[in-house]
Amino acid sequence: MHPFANKITCPDCSGWFGRKIWRCNNKYRPGYHCTTSILTEQRIKDAFVQALTEQVNDNAVLDDAMRLLDGTVYNTTELENWQTEFASQMEEAVALINQLINKNASAAHDPDEYD
Repeated sequence: MHPFANKITCPDCSGWFGRKIWRCNNKYRPGYHCTTSILTEQRIKDAFVQALTEQVNDNAVLDDAMRLLDGTVYNTTELENWQTEFASQMEEAVALINQLINKNASAAHDPDEYD
C-alpha cells in the first residue's frame, strides 16, 4: 500500500485522490467535473516534507520535549564519569593481577599444597 493512499483530499470538492494518477476521484464523475489539477508523486513528497518540517520547527511542545531529553536522557555526563572511574579501577585490578602472575611464575610451588 502506498503511504499517501487514501490520505489526500481534493481542496475543491473534498473527494479522495487516487494513486495510479494522483487526481481527484471526482474529476470525471458524471454530473460534476472537479477542476483540481493532477499531482505528481514528487510534488506530493515535497509537500509532505515541507509540512513535516513546519510541524517540527514550529512545535513548542516538541521543542520543550527535546530540551528535556537533552537535559536528561541524552545527558551522558554521569555515565561517562562512571565509565572513566570504572576503567581506572579495571586498570588497577589488571596491574595487581599481572603482579601476582609474575610473582607466582618466578616462584617454585609444591603441588601438594593445592589439594
